[in-house]
Amino acid sequence: SNGVFGAASAKGTFEENFIRSIKTAPFPVLLHIEGGNIIELSQPWIEIAGVSKEEAPTISAWTKKVKGQRLRLKDSKLKESYKQRGVVCISIRTRMGDTRLLAFHSSYLGVDSKGRKLTITMAVDITNYPG
Repeated sequence: SNGVFGAASAKGTFEENFIRSIKTAPFPVLLHIEGGNIIELSQPWIEIAGVSKEEAPTISAWTKKVKGQRLRLKDSKLKESYKQRGVVCISIRTRMGDTRLLAFHSSYLGVDSKGRKLTITMAVDITNYPG
């Protein structure tokens, strides 16, 4: 079985191309496997906190590096909307010392060609959200 990504193509496997597309995505995207090991992350993800995959190869290490804290939102409409969509809000500390509020949403993708369970996570900086 080729896993969730299917068969190979002339320019590499779909899986390789997909992973490469994560790296070049124009918004914060993280691809990880069960257990939290990071497979790839986009440049905007790195820029939000100033932490690379080499500095933090797991979600746990990344969270510790940015001093991530899950937040309790005060805005009830926003809170309910996020809860329904499975969004988690986390306050992080950037390398420059700024505090940012990020909304994270994750989706399970399936199993890759190595039998690993893949999840994709996207982040939105909501620090200046007016609500």
